[in-house]
Amino acid sequence: MQTPTPDAASGHPAAPSFPESSPHEPQVRPWELELLISGAVVFSLLQLPGWVDGQYYRTRVHADGGTFLGAMMLYVYIKVALYTLIIFFLTHLAARGYWVGLIGLESVYPRGINWDNTTYGPVSTELYRRWMGRIQSQIDAADRFCSVLFPLAFSLVSLCLYSLLVMGLLAGVAYLASKGMGVPAAFAPVFLGVGALLAVLPAMLLLLDRRYGPAAKPDGPAHRGLRGLAAAVYYLSAMPAVGVMFITLYSNARRGMRRPMLMAGVGLLFAYVFAHDVMIGYGLLRVGGSPFYPDEAGEMAVTGAFYADQRVPGEVRERAPFIQSEVIEGPYVRLFIPYVPMLHGESLPEQCPGVRPVNEGGVRIGRAVPVEPGRTGALLACWTRLQPVALNGKPIAPAFRFATDPETGIRGIVAHIPVQGLPAGQNLLTVARAPRTAESRRRRPEKPEPSYIWFWL
Repeated sequence: MQTPTPDAASGHPAAPSFPESSPHEPQVRPWELELLISGAVVFSLLQLPGWVDGQYYRTRVHADGGTFLGAMMLYVYIKVALYTLIIFFLTHLAARGYWVGLIGLESVYPRGINWDNTTYGPVSTELYRRWMGRIQSQIDAADRFCSVLFPLAFSLVSLCLYSLLVMGLLAGVAYLASKGMGVPAAFAPVFLGVGALLAVLPAMLLLLDRRYGPAAKPDGPAHRGLRGLAAAVYYLSAMPAVGVMFITLYSNARRGMRRPMLMAGVGLLFAYVFAHDVMIGYGLLRVGGSPFYPDEAGEMAVTGAFYADQRVPGEVRERAPFIQSEVIEGPYVRLFIPYVPMLHGESLPEQCPGVRPVNEGGVRIGRAVPVEPGRTGALLACWTRLQPVALNGKPIAPAFRFATDPETGIRGIVAHIPVQGLPAGQNLLTVARAPRTAESRRRRPEKPEPSYIWFWL
């Protein structure tokens, strides 16, 4: 312990001197740059999930059954990668700040905790002193923790992005296979089947190599087969990109609960994104609620999704028809009914056999070829017959035209319904839900409730 020495000028004891820096503080101070980078990255990453949501919602409105599955998988993987980066960089920022705090504390109190000046009893003091250790050991542990976080986050995100590339190739193979078979519905089984096969290959290699590898003769049939399988798994598992980093971390990690907890954390992220952004987003999962307030009030509800001026800017509700406002001030009610590729694309040709496609879809180079009016007229007649409209309980047949909503990019049909002669006060537009296929009706025979759109004059 340093003893104050008398000041020559005043005769009073001089302030004790302490070392200017901790022996554990680096001479070159990269942690300042690390903190700056982590803060900037965290701030930037926090803006991205909302942007990804908007892009996904704008994309899925144009997706049919096959491309919708691919878009949803891509969305889930990107959100998981973003959340992984956000969690790791936030943790790194907090841990590096804790490390800086420990270094500053050590520079002021180089002896660390003064146990003689605490009020703990002897048993507690002995236990806490052994468990807490010296302040230098805490500094080293925090530094090691921060140094491992960066490569671990990079490895996990790289694996997600690499699997996205593999999924993209699978989607291309499944799309070509379904086109070749002439069965669009075959996309999902082919995609999931080939994906399951690729997922089984690493486990198959592990079992076969452990079982037959030790006894396989060099350059023999079994050895060559295992080498070929190992080479395939090497490239399919993104080892050229992240193998050295990931296996270094994995092989040096202590055995115990850390590995299962890491895998469980990644699994929980996938489950959260799927439940929160997919299931809840589609209304297939509900959390909370009140026993005396209906989740779906039907005809007794005024639903904001049915009014353009009540929607969140940029919000995409691809299945909800809508009008301009609750209170109509002009001479017309503008009714927009969205086109849902997963529903209309399958039910229209099934329930209206005479309706022919108006374009081939897929990738097209060059300008669109005009379609003769007869085909578009037949398509409109089929659509409006399957999705009828009623005003104040009476069926009406407004003149619909094809249109694209400029705010969200949703395609659909639009009609302008005159309000002249309607009673002052409340009025009700009833729009049938998008038609379903025979298979969908067989699985769910109950008829879906129509959309009730109230408006006032």
